[in-house]
Amino acid sequence: MTLVKLINFAGGGKKNLLKLAIASSAIAVSTFVIAPVQAATVSSTFDTDAEGWTTVYYQNSASNNPPSSPANLTHFATGGNPGGYISASDFSANDLTFIAPSKFLGDKSTFLNGSLSFDLTTSFIIPGGYGAFLRGAGLTLASFISTPNPNQWETYSLALSNTNQNTWFNILPDNSTFVPATNAEIQVVLANLTSLEFNGDFQFGTDTTTIDNVFLVSPSSPPVSSVPEPSSILGLLSLGVLGIGAALKRKL
Repeated sequence: MTLVKLINFAGGGKKNLLKLAIASSAIAVSTFVIAPVQAATVSSTFDTDAEGWTTVYYQNSASNNPPSSPANLTHFATGGNPGGYISASDFSANDLTFIAPSKFLGDKSTFLNGSLSFDLTTSFIIPGGYGAFLRGAGLTLASFISTPNPNQWETYSLALSNTNQNTWFNILPDNSTFVPATNAEIQVVLANLTSLEFNGDFQFGTDTTTIDNVFLVSPSSPPVSSVPEPSSILGLLSLGVLGIGAALKRKL
């Protein structure tokens, strides 16, 4: 509805025009609302290919030592949860891990208080085990997951914080001492994330582990209303009155 139509609708008169000026200015003020900040997401669903994921062996994955050798990874187009998935079989006495591609790495400091989720199956498992590793800034953080049912897809979601639970543990330089990671340590690692890994070795011997639907999600922010300064509000009201005056002149 144009301004002139609004004036006609108001019926003229000083009182109605004043109400109209205030209403039109209120509409302008209402535009100072910022939409909610959407969560950022980095993901791999493996529907078409392995998306750059690889596998490696560690002599001990729960350590600060580098991997010892590459391992074989296979992509399957069907049979995932749903769609495609990646799989690797461990035929070595060493520890097998899945390595994320570069899109999951770098400065991910804005993902603090977000989440890391993934789907996993394994052919055989001992109770419990490592779930994921975050490496960066000279630190290695390890998470633990509950025992999945063999050969059944299980979905895990790990909070990228230790505010309410001990999700992540810092592996100290002796490679045998685990202490709960602080939020400051998690932030430091996320700010310079050099490796994101999932455990692919759940028993002493041959086993096969599959991964699907990896999501690294930042926290979302609630809607924020930006209220103009009082002087700005007065300015908008003045503009409303002036606009109506100009419209009246054009009409006359």
